[in-house]
Amino acid sequence: MFKSLMAVGACAFVMMGLAGCPGVACFGVDTCQLQGTWEASVTNGNTTTVTNRMVVTDDAFAYSTQTSGFEGTYKVNALTKPKQIDFMITKSWVGIGPLQVVDNTHKTTFGIYAVSKDTLTVQFGDTGNRPAAFDNDKAVALAHISAN
Repeated sequence: MFKSLMAVGACAFVMMGLAGCPGVACFGVDTCQLQGTWEASVTNGNTTTVTNRMVVTDDAFAYSTQTSGFEGTYKVNALTKPKQIDFMITKSWVGIGPLQVVDNTHKTTFGIYAVSKDTLTVQFGDTGNRPAAFDNDKAVALAHISAN
């Protein structure tokens, strides 16, 4: 009887974890909420300029600003306070057009994050360190633009 209840409970957990998040194994807390395109923008008069964009698809991400960016895979630990995110970067770049410099050195950047239905706040750590708390001058708040 106990084994049957455990099997039913495990199936329910898997079903709830995968519901509403096609193509993504949502066994980690927040994985589904991170999926999609997130942007920060600045409006000056009639002109709106996207300053930061993060696209998350399954376990991959691409983060860019107007003049730089990086991409790779990520993993989260939603059980800590603040929640932790590790970016395993496989490619980074700086510059625009013919002046762009690409670096394919693999590295890991440690950060913290907070996510809700409409907002993703991310703060990246300095070389090899994870921030202990959000700093308003360093954290980036991104609005959810579209789901994958």
